[in-house]
Amino acid sequence: MPYSATSQAILRAMNDGRKFLLRGDRSHGCQIRYNPATKQREDRTALSLIPLERAGLIEFESEPLNPNRYYSVKITKKGLEHLAENDATAQK
Repeated sequence: MPYSATSQAILRAMNDGRKFLLRGDRSHGCQIRYNPATKQREDRTALSLIPLERAGLIEFESEPLNPNRYYSVKITKKGLEHLAENDATAQK
């Protein structure tokens, strides 16, 4: 199944160590970002997390208990394989 360029970029960013959160009801995601000048957190919406979670390319780090709270997500083994496959295809 092909994924959008944004989804691919999110997988690469997760692999590089950037932090993402997904709401417990799996309906909204965001990227945690900090403004270096003010040291304030400035989250950015990341709706592409939703199809990635449905496909099994990312998962919650811990099982969500509250559907209204945000929980950290991590890339799965399947997500790493997908990323490696697409990077190999892009280099050809």
